[in-house]
Amino acid sequence: MSIMCVAYNHNSNSIIREKLATENCLCSNENQLILDSEAVQEVIEKYGISILEQSAVVQFLTSGQCFGQNNNLVDTNISENASQLSTSIVKESMIELDKENIDSNQIVLDSTIESLPFGPQVLQRLLEQNLFGKAILEKATQGPLSERRQLELAQVIAEWHLENRIKLYENDLKTYSKAIALLFPSENEESYYLPKGGDKKNPGGKVYNKINTIKSRLRKRSKEDEDYLNSLKSGKRPNIDTELFDSCAIEARKWLLINKAPWSTVLDNWTVTFGMRKSFLDSSVALDKLIKADLWNLVTSEHGYQLIDIDFRLLELGNEDGSIKWSTVLGTIQLFFQQRIKDECFSELLHCLCDKALNQDNHLCAVILLLNCVLHPQKVAGKYKPTIVNGIADSILFASSNDDAATKLKALYSRYQDFGLPASSKLIFFGTDYKNLTGIFRVYYGDLFYTLPTVSRAIDVFIKFTAVLGLKHSKFSYLVWLFISRYIYEIKRQERCVY
Repeated sequence: MSIMCVAYNHNSNSIIREKLATENCLCSNENQLILDSEAVQEVIEKYGISILEQSAVVQFLTSGQCFGQNNNLVDTNISENASQLSTSIVKESMIELDKENIDSNQIVLDSTIESLPFGPQVLQRLLEQNLFGKAILEKATQGPLSERRQLELAQVIAEWHLENRIKLYENDLKTYSKAIALLFPSENEESYYLPKGGDKKNPGGKVYNKINTIKSRLRKRSKEDEDYLNSLKSGKRPNIDTELFDSCAIEARKWLLINKAPWSTVLDNWTVTFGMRKSFLDSSVALDKLIKADLWNLVTSEHGYQLIDIDFRLLELGNEDGSIKWSTVLGTIQLFFQQRIKDECFSELLHCLCDKALNQDNHLCAVILLLNCVLHPQKVAGKYKPTIVNGIADSILFASSNDDAATKLKALYSRYQDFGLPASSKLIFFGTDYKNLTGIFRVYYGDLFYTLPTVSRAIDVFIKFTAVLGLKHSKFSYLVWLFISRYIYEIKRQERCVY
């Protein structure tokens, strides 16, 4: 027999309690009734679904235990029908509460996982049931989550909240951020919840922003559905793609034109407006189009590379996690270099790969430079063919300061002009050479630059930036970047090089 526990609200109307009390109760006291699933259905059919919501907290006991005849715990199994009924009650009650405008503080609806206090265990169960959630759990074992994974985590929590809560309170945000920090020790609560205060009238953080974004989208979808049905009645069926484009992407684009913060909302709206950029990205006109659309200022902002990440992923140009692949191929590349490179001039670079006193940043620098020894520079202009040393000098620039970086970049671009070549994006690492790095790794393109925490991330942004904006690689090191694009990032389309 399927068992359902109904715990009364003390303020429930006595007439309602009497009605429930007459419907095949197994036992009852002042505040509890134990009903089997058939009795619950009879109550619903006889008095309507709202009678339960107005009088009680509805809860299925998922632990396999419930109250028996003498209010003692007895074992039972909750049947599939009971689970379905629970889901139905929760869904219907949300509709009824919305229609009747019942005070949400007096009524709480819980079912299965929703009946548990939100904590790390509940969060883990939610993630295990979600495709992106499983990936988040896996990535979290490797260290702090990326910005994109953090947003996906916030999305899972936001969707759960909107499915199971009527209102959003600041205590909810505290609970969610605390659960994240407990489940993922490498994550900071501040990334997901920022309390209001001072000039801030509302709280912030990724979870709060995601909840508001989803609510906004749901309202838009509802309005679109209503307009669509009205158009069918009038006999004028609109173009659905145009309708969606107008109502979602254009509104998001308007927001982007006048706002640069909060950054999580920028990322959300950038994703929504992808369809407006898709036609010109990965082409020679991408940069001009972004400038004309007044979006280039966002790309050039401090964290603009995250917008490049989004477009690279949505364009499906290649492996978006290419930077992780380096750790699995360094050994193979090192062996290849030892077999192929015999010139003593590069013995110090080869030794660097085996030096355990150096870190991965040093090793990756050496790999990029040594690739020029097996992937030689191309002819630049006429009969002039750069040497391997020229290719190495072109692959990575080393600078001691911001002014030094600007000077060296200007000199390099001037040299390109001498050969009739356009400017290309460049890697500039702060330090004297590949063995002595300060920890500042940058991607430059003209006046734009991004500062990244590691060499692998700098290469990652460099490859994606060049691909998304349809830029050309320098012929001095063209084959090096073609190899990395194809082998590490699995970009299949024809790579461009500067002619």
